[in-house]
Amino acid sequence: MKSFSGIVIGVAMMAAGLSPLAKAAEPSLSPADVIEGMGERIPAGKENVSLSPLFKAYVFEKAGLKFVQINSARDDVITVHCCNPRR
Repeated sequence: MKSFSGIVIGVAMMAAGLSPLAKAAEPSLSPADVIEGMGERIPAGKENVSLSPLFKAYVFEKAGLKFVQINSARDDVITVHCCNPRR
């Protein structure tokens, strides 16, 4: 039992020691990478293009890519899909 608690303490100390490294590895977002309004419940300046009363759809464009955000009828964000045009 004593060796098990030693293992647990060792693993906890190792995890605590590595957490700053994991934090440093997170990529930082550049303001140029952010698509304004995407992920918001009601994207400002975007029109609902859905033909269904059951959900809402908003289209965003960035760097030649189209993104479609699907929201519920109560404006909860459900998903965002990237629609790449074929060439």
